[in-house]
Amino acid sequence: MKQVLSCLLIFISLTACSKEKDKSLLENFLLIFVRKDRVTLSGSAIKGSVKFAEVKIHPVKLDGSCELKSILTTGNTDANGEYSLVHNRGNGLICLRVSANPDGSSKMFDEKSFEDIPLSPTSDFSLTTILPEDKIIGKSRGNNSLTPFSSFASRRFATLMAQAGPNANANALSQKASKEVVIRFGLNGGLSSSNTRSNSSARNTNSATISDANFPDLHDLNVNFNDINNPVTVKSMAILAGFSVLASRSRTAAVVTSQDLDAVIETFSKDFEDGIFDGKDKTGTQLFIGTGTNRITLPNNSITNILIPAVNTFISEGGSLGVGQGSVILPVASVSQIQFLDTITIQSGTITTPTPPATFTLGGTITGLTASGLVLQNNAGSSLSVSSGSSTFVFPTSINSGSAYSVSILTQPSTLTCTLTNATGTASANITNIAVACIPTVFTIGGTITGYTNGGLVIQN
Repeated sequence: MKQVLSCLLIFISLTACSKEKDKSLLENFLLIFVRKDRVTLSGSAIKGSVKFAEVKIHPVKLDGSCELKSILTTGNTDANGEYSLVHNRGNGLICLRVSANPDGSSKMFDEKSFEDIPLSPTSDFSLTTILPEDKIIGKSRGNNSLTPFSSFASRRFATLMAQAGPNANANALSQKASKEVVIRFGLNGGLSSSNTRSNSSARNTNSATISDANFPDLHDLNVNFNDINNPVTVKSMAILAGFSVLASRSRTAAVVTSQDLDAVIETFSKDFEDGIFDGKDKTGTQLFIGTGTNRITLPNNSITNILIPAVNTFISEGGSLGVGQGSVILPVASVSQIQFLDTITIQSGTITTPTPPATFTLGGTITGLTASGLVLQNNAGSSLSVSSGSSTFVFPTSINSGSAYSVSILTQPSTLTCTLTNATGTASANITNIAVACIPTVFTIGGTITGYTNGGLVIQN
């Protein structure tokens, strides 16, 4: 009874708080009552092994991203990249994330160089997985792997949530994203030391579409990265080693760094935001890894065209796979067992993703612009600087079908005065009829006269 009264007193005092930080404290306090019971979550953080790094559990925001400002549980990986956390289970989604430890002790095993590389406290490197709490059966759940594969699924999930809106079925979208990763990489099929092809049901590349109905999601694969006798584990490790080869090729210094590895994972994450690996992000922008002579351009079917050759390089050079006790060296012929489905259409039996609204460009024509400084603005938000001599313009941000637009002149060019016609309307197609007309600015010339008492004064300019 005393405990109940104590909790009530704390609750009353928190609800009396008015500052923003106090509100955050109240939200974290209420989570204690929302979450049901304590469970143990364990697993590995693997690119190679991510050692002595921070592992945190965060809530998942409505847009599908991790709420990094709110920490539910925290812990560390050990010398083998393994972790174990005690968590107060709820009934939604949680975000598990591994990143560099602020004390500077973190390091990551790099398969290509076959050595540990440091993770500085300021490193951007991280691995994430979105875990539905209904996957936690009983009081514990093991083999919760944090890998580039789970990071790809997490990024794809956020995109699906943004498309579906706040009333989306988050658990179903999380499963959809996770299954797409399994299908694209063929992770449900293993890799053996024989020359036979793996028996993966992700095949049938002649088909225009494939259903995800009979595929597991990443959490159901239950891969144990310490079991090098498991063909599914071996295949996953071989693919991850391919990312290490790409990081080495695109490195920005004499030796590969964690930032090089992060750049590879981040670029492929962007490639997969729209659910396919076509070498472009979700806006259609071409993607690259690295800079200068080491820059790698992601082609269409990017994981087939550059990742499989990278895996082949690793295996043909005698690369060793293994993160715990023991290791395995694969024959080059085993690469033939790897097939990816980069861009095939995946039909989801889990959920139907709504089609995003059509978007249209906003622009028009310009006459008389002989000076610099003109800045146009749409809806008092998106702005566009226009160069001298331009005869057309297009705003960099497209607008949704049915959206209203109102273009105005934010800044006039020097020595000119510009006016707009057809500046407002509602988008139903690409807008091209907005007209900007500029003319030289006219100024009056005048002054004052004193002592003039006779007529006949004529002043000329």
